[in-house]
Amino acid sequence: MSRNVSQPSARTAKRLSVGLLCSLICLAGCAAPPGQTRMSQSEPKVTTPGIIAGPATGDGSSEPRPSQTGSVDGRELARKIDEAMASLSTYKQVIEKQLENQSGEYASKTDVIIDQSDPKNVKIKSVSRDAGLESESIMIGDTGYLKDSSGAWHKQDVPPAPEVKEPGAKFGSLLLQATSVEPAGSETINGIGTKKYALKMADGTAEIYVDSQNRLVRSVVTISADGGMSDNRMTYGDFNAPVTIEAPKV
Repeated sequence: MSRNVSQPSARTAKRLSVGLLCSLICLAGCAAPPGQTRMSQSEPKVTTPGIIAGPATGDGSSEPRPSQTGSVDGRELARKIDEAMASLSTYKQVIEKQLENQSGEYASKTDVIIDQSDPKNVKIKSVSRDAGLESESIMIGDTGYLKDSSGAWHKQDVPPAPEVKEPGAKFGSLLLQATSVEPAGSETINGIGTKKYALKMADGTAEIYVDSQNRLVRSVVTISADGGMSDNRMTYGDFNAPVTIEAPKV
Protein backbone atom coordinates (compact mmCIF):
# COMPACT_ATOMS: atom_id res chain seq x y z
CA MET A 1 0.00 0.00 0.00
CA SER A 2 1.41 3.40 -0.96
CA ARG A 3 1.97 5.93 1.77
CA ASN A 4 -0.08 9.09 1.48
CA VAL A 5 0.78 11.62 4.16
CA SER A 6 0.01 15.31 3.74
CA GLN A 7 2.29 18.03 5.10
CA PRO A 8 1.21 19.22 8.57
CA SER A 9 -0.09 22.77 8.93
CA ALA A 10 -0.02 25.23 11.82
CA ARG A 11 -3.71 24.52 12.35
CA THR A 12 -2.98 20.81 12.54
CA ALA A 13 -0.22 21.46 15.07
CA LYS A 14 -2.60 23.41 17.29
CA ARG A 15 -5.24 20.68 17.02
CA LEU A 16 -2.71 18.01 18.00
CA SER A 17 -1.54 20.04 21.00
CA VAL A 18 -5.08 20.55 22.28
CA GLY A 19 -5.87 16.89 21.66
CA LEU A 20 -2.79 15.88 23.61
CA LEU A 21 -3.88 18.02 26.56
CA CYS A 22 -7.33 16.42 26.45
CA SER A 23 -5.61 13.05 26.59
CA LEU A 24 -3.74 14.09 29.72
CA ILE A 25 -7.07 14.93 31.34
CA CYS A 26 -8.27 11.38 30.66
CA LEU A 27 -5.02 9.95 31.99
CA ALA A 28 -5.36 11.99 35.17
CA GLY A 29 -8.79 10.46 35.71
CA CYS A 30 -7.27 7.01 35.36
CA ALA A 31 -4.52 7.82 37.82
CA ALA A 32 -6.90 8.33 40.73
CA PRO A 33 -7.09 5.34 43.11
CA PRO A 34 -10.29 3.27 43.21
CA GLY A 35 -13.12 5.29 44.70
CA GLN A 36 -11.36 8.62 44.07
CA THR A 37 -11.65 10.93 41.10
CA ARG A 38 -10.73 14.52 40.38
CA MET A 39 -14.42 15.33 40.00
CA SER A 40 -16.65 16.00 42.98
CA GLN A 41 -20.35 15.20 43.02
CA SER A 42 -21.22 18.91 42.67
CA GLU A 43 -19.12 19.48 39.57
CA PRO A 44 -20.55 19.11 36.05
CA LYS A 45 -19.69 15.94 34.19
CA VAL A 46 -17.43 16.51 31.19
CA THR A 47 -16.99 14.17 28.24
CA THR A 48 -13.43 14.56 27.03
CA PRO A 49 -12.09 13.25 23.73
CA GLY A 50 -8.54 12.01 23.59
CA ILE A 51 -6.30 9.03 23.23
CA ILE A 52 -6.66 6.52 25.93
CA ALA A 53 -6.90 6.72 29.57
CA GLY A 54 -6.30 2.99 29.63
CA PRO A 55 -6.59 0.29 27.04
CA ALA A 56 -10.06 1.44 26.01
CA THR A 57 -12.67 4.08 26.70
CA GLY A 58 -14.04 2.69 29.98
CA ASP A 59 -16.35 5.61 30.63
CA GLY A 60 -18.09 3.96 33.56
CA SER A 61 -21.51 4.26 31.93
CA SER A 62 -24.51 2.27 33.09
CA GLU A 63 -24.93 0.54 29.73
CA PRO A 64 -25.10 -3.26 30.05
CA ARG A 65 -21.82 -5.06 29.60
CA PRO A 66 -21.67 -8.01 27.17
CA SER A 67 -22.04 -11.47 28.64
CA GLN A 68 -18.73 -13.29 28.72
CA THR A 69 -17.61 -16.79 27.89
CA GLY A 70 -14.19 -18.33 28.38
CA SER A 71 -12.25 -19.69 31.32
CA VAL A 72 -11.16 -16.31 32.75
CA ASP A 73 -13.37 -14.01 34.84
CA GLY A 74 -12.72 -10.77 32.95
CA ARG A 75 -14.41 -8.56 35.50
CA GLU A 76 -12.38 -9.91 38.39
CA LEU A 77 -9.14 -9.57 36.42
CA ALA A 78 -10.10 -5.99 35.51
CA ARG A 79 -10.57 -5.19 39.20
CA LYS A 80 -7.16 -6.61 40.09
CA ILE A 81 -5.46 -4.67 37.30
CA ASP A 82 -7.04 -1.38 38.38
CA GLU A 83 -6.03 -1.92 42.00
CA ALA A 84 -2.46 -2.79 41.02
CA MET A 85 -2.08 0.24 38.74
CA ALA A 86 -3.62 2.57 41.33
CA SER A 87 -1.08 1.39 43.92
CA LEU A 88 1.83 2.66 41.80
CA SER A 89 3.45 6.00 42.56
CA THR A 90 4.82 6.43 39.03
CA TYR A 91 4.90 4.64 35.70
CA LYS A 92 5.54 5.25 32.02
CA GLN A 93 3.27 4.54 29.09
CA VAL A 94 4.03 4.30 25.37
CA ILE A 95 1.03 4.63 23.05
CA GLU A 96 1.42 3.51 19.44
CA LYS A 97 -1.33 3.85 16.85
CA GLN A 98 -1.35 2.55 13.30
CA LEU A 99 -4.12 2.95 10.75
CA GLU A 100 -4.29 1.60 7.21
CA ASN A 101 -7.12 2.29 4.77
CA GLN A 102 -7.70 3.24 1.16
CA SER A 103 -6.28 6.71 1.77
CA GLY A 104 -2.92 5.37 2.93
CA GLU A 105 -1.19 4.78 6.23
CA TYR A 106 -1.07 6.75 9.44
CA ALA A 107 1.05 6.21 12.53
CA SER A 108 1.62 8.07 15.78
CA LYS A 109 3.55 7.49 18.98
CA THR A 110 3.13 9.12 22.38
CA ASP A 111 5.43 8.78 25.39
CA VAL A 112 3.79 9.51 28.73
CA ILE A 113 5.18 9.79 32.27
CA ILE A 114 2.68 9.70 35.15
CA ASP A 115 3.37 10.68 38.76
CA GLN A 116 0.37 9.82 40.93
CA SER A 117 2.21 9.78 44.25
CA ASP A 118 -0.13 12.61 45.30
CA PRO A 119 -3.61 11.56 44.07
CA LYS A 120 -4.90 15.12 44.54
CA ASN A 121 -2.13 16.59 42.39
CA VAL A 122 -1.40 14.09 39.62
CA LYS A 123 1.45 15.10 37.31
CA ILE A 124 1.65 13.95 33.69
CA LYS A 125 4.13 14.73 30.94
CA SER A 126 3.46 13.66 27.37
CA VAL A 127 5.35 13.92 24.08
CA SER A 128 3.53 12.91 20.90
CA ARG A 129 4.86 12.44 17.37
CA ASP A 130 2.04 12.64 14.86
CA ALA A 131 2.14 13.30 11.08
CA GLY A 132 5.67 14.65 11.28
CA LEU A 133 4.89 16.96 14.19
CA GLU A 134 6.02 16.72 17.81
CA SER A 135 3.69 18.02 20.52
CA GLU A 136 4.54 18.30 24.20
CA SER A 137 2.17 18.84 27.11
CA ILE A 138 2.39 18.84 30.88
CA MET A 139 -0.45 18.67 33.35
CA ILE A 140 -0.09 19.31 37.07
CA GLY A 141 -3.31 18.99 39.01
CA ASP A 142 -5.91 21.04 37.16
CA THR A 143 -3.42 23.15 35.20
CA GLY A 144 -2.19 22.25 31.74
CA TYR A 145 0.79 23.53 29.78
CA LEU A 146 1.20 23.35 26.00
CA LYS A 147 4.41 23.94 24.06
CA ASP A 148 3.94 25.74 20.74
CA SER A 149 5.98 25.35 17.55
CA SER A 150 8.40 28.09 18.67
CA GLY A 151 9.20 26.22 21.88
CA ALA A 152 7.28 28.60 24.15
CA TRP A 153 4.99 27.22 26.84
CA HIS A 154 1.41 28.38 27.41
CA LYS A 155 -0.65 27.84 30.55
CA GLN A 156 -4.21 26.60 30.30
CA ASP A 157 -6.75 25.62 32.94
CA VAL A 158 -8.37 22.29 32.21
CA PRO A 159 -11.76 20.81 33.12
CA PRO A 160 -12.04 17.96 35.63
CA ALA A 161 -11.30 14.47 34.40
CA PRO A 162 -14.29 12.30 33.45
CA GLU A 163 -15.60 10.40 36.45
CA VAL A 164 -15.15 6.65 36.39
CA LYS A 165 -17.72 4.95 38.61
CA GLU A 166 -17.42 1.28 37.76
CA PRO A 167 -14.54 -0.75 39.26
CA GLY A 168 -12.44 -2.14 36.46
CA ALA A 169 -13.61 0.54 34.02
CA LYS A 170 -10.22 2.23 33.78
CA PHE A 171 -7.15 0.20 32.88
CA GLY A 172 -9.18 -2.99 32.81
CA SER A 173 -11.89 -1.58 30.54
CA LEU A 174 -11.04 -3.93 27.67
CA LEU A 175 -11.89 -6.88 29.88
CA LEU A 176 -15.33 -5.44 30.62
CA GLN A 177 -16.06 -5.00 26.92
CA ALA A 178 -14.85 -8.46 25.91
CA THR A 179 -17.25 -11.24 24.97
CA SER A 180 -14.60 -13.87 25.71
CA VAL A 181 -11.39 -13.93 27.77
CA GLU A 182 -8.95 -16.83 27.50
CA PRO A 183 -5.38 -17.43 28.74
CA ALA A 184 -2.91 -17.40 25.84
CA GLY A 185 0.45 -18.37 27.29
CA SER A 186 3.22 -16.14 28.56
CA GLU A 187 5.59 -13.57 27.13
CA THR A 188 8.46 -11.40 28.31
CA ILE A 189 8.06 -7.71 27.47
CA ASN A 190 10.96 -5.34 28.12
CA GLY A 191 12.35 -7.80 30.64
CA ILE A 192 9.04 -8.26 32.49
CA GLY A 193 7.45 -11.70 32.56
CA THR A 194 3.74 -11.57 31.76
CA LYS A 195 0.67 -13.71 31.33
CA LYS A 196 -1.08 -13.16 28.02
CA TYR A 197 -4.86 -13.09 27.66
CA ALA A 198 -6.74 -13.20 24.34
CA LEU A 199 -9.96 -11.21 24.16
CA LYS A 200 -12.77 -11.32 21.63
CA MET A 201 -14.54 -8.00 21.14
CA ALA A 202 -17.72 -7.06 19.30
CA ASP A 203 -15.73 -5.30 16.58
CA GLY A 204 -12.27 -6.83 16.78
CA THR A 205 -9.74 -8.66 18.92
CA ALA A 206 -7.47 -7.66 21.77
CA GLU A 207 -4.59 -8.95 23.84
CA ILE A 208 -3.51 -7.91 27.31
CA TYR A 209 -0.31 -8.79 29.14
CA VAL A 210 -0.26 -8.75 32.94
CA ASP A 211 2.71 -9.28 35.25
CA SER A 212 2.84 -11.34 38.46
CA GLN A 213 1.64 -8.34 40.49
CA ASN A 214 -1.41 -7.83 38.24
CA ARG A 215 0.12 -4.72 36.67
CA LEU A 216 -0.82 -4.06 33.07
CA VAL A 217 2.30 -4.28 30.89
CA ARG A 218 0.75 -4.12 27.43
CA SER A 219 -2.58 -4.01 25.63
CA VAL A 220 -3.12 -4.43 21.89
CA VAL A 221 -6.43 -3.77 20.12
CA THR A 222 -6.89 -4.66 16.44
CA ILE A 223 -9.98 -3.69 14.49
CA SER A 224 -10.64 -4.45 10.81
CA ALA A 225 -13.55 -2.80 9.01
CA ASP A 226 -14.45 -1.29 5.64
CA GLY A 227 -11.24 -2.46 4.00
CA GLY A 228 -9.05 -0.88 6.66
CA MET A 229 -7.24 -1.87 9.83
CA SER A 230 -6.38 -0.05 13.04
CA ASP A 231 -3.89 -1.25 15.62
CA ASN A 232 -3.59 0.41 19.02
CA ARG A 233 -0.77 -0.71 21.29
CA MET A 234 -0.06 0.56 24.80
CA THR A 235 2.98 -0.51 26.77
CA TYR A 236 3.52 0.24 30.47
CA GLY A 237 6.71 0.06 32.50
CA ASP A 238 9.25 1.78 34.77
CA PHE A 239 6.88 1.09 37.65
CA ASN A 240 7.66 3.27 40.71
CA ALA A 241 10.82 4.63 39.05
CA PRO A 242 11.96 8.14 40.11
CA VAL A 243 10.54 10.86 37.85
CA THR A 244 10.63 14.65 37.83
CA ILE A 245 7.72 16.60 36.36
CA GLU A 246 7.69 20.34 36.98
CA ALA A 247 5.65 23.25 35.69
CA PRO A 248 7.51 24.98 32.83
CA LYS A 249 8.19 28.70 32.72
CA VAL A 250 5.47 30.56 30.83
